[in-house]
Amino acid sequence: MRYFVALLFLFTSLWGQFTWTDDSRRTGVKDPFEMALEYAQFDQTQKAAQSGDLEAKYRLGTYYAKGFATEVNFSKAAHWFKFAAQEGHIQAARELGIYYEQGIGVPKNSHDAVRWYKLAAQKEDVLSMSLLGDLLLLGDARVRNLEEAAQWYEKAAKKGSINAMRNLGMMYSTGQGVTKDMIKGSDFFLQAAKQGDAIAQYNLGLSYLKGWGVEDNIERGIKWLARASEAGHAGAKCILANRYASGDGVARDVVYAAELAKEGNKLGSAFCKEVWIKFKLYEQEDKIGK
Repeated sequence: MRYFVALLFLFTSLWGQFTWTDDSRRTGVKDPFEMALEYAQFDQTQKAAQSGDLEAKYRLGTYYAKGFATEVNFSKAAHWFKFAAQEGHIQAARELGIYYEQGIGVPKNSHDAVRWYKLAAQKEDVLSMSLLGDLLLLGDARVRNLEEAAQWYEKAAKKGSINAMRNLGMMYSTGQGVTKDMIKGSDFFLQAAKQGDAIAQYNLGLSYLKGWGVEDNIERGIKWLARASEAGHAGAKCILANRYASGDGVARDVVYAAELAKEGNKLGSAFCKEVWIKFKLYEQEDKIGK
């Protein structure tokens, strides 16, 4: 209590220098009273963590990670996350997994990342299941295990993970870690696409155009590619640009094709550039705006 009062006294001299308005909030300037509360909260949390409070240990880790009333210190954040994770704190275990996977505040170690992700995943944490699947699928060779990745994705997908749905779609469509089943792959793409995932929408659009796991249907393929394009997917923009420029399966519209190709090119797609040159879409520059 004395510490809190002292902080309030320390910051009262600043009140005459600030006009606390919405503009101040938008620019990130903190009210001196709020600053005092932050320091008091940090002090209380630190004491609780040192006394063994599990939630306080995790919270103190987040304070160091975000620079709440202290300097950002990822090593100290990892230190407190580990204390909490060792006692079964789910979020702390997940954060520690991220830290070890990316080498934040600790030496990069994929084995330790798997260990902590798995601890949280086994406690039904959906995000940890998905992150674990990613690491087992895409991580370095020391931990890569496609079959196990698919198992964790399956669990996460059942609990609503869009990332897991999309990646399962890829795994079933290509036969990685599972028996190849393009019908099942397109079904997972559909699940993720319905929830707005641009990559899944793109993959589903291609599936309909090519007849991969679904009956080929140009109209549906264009519809899903259009959704992916609207969400900013460069590949979808380029395929649509190519089709509208050539009139392949759609009414020819070179102005729209030029718009799509220009947008895709800005996103770094080489294919859009090829379409731009092949169909001389630069001739539409004046119509679409520079």
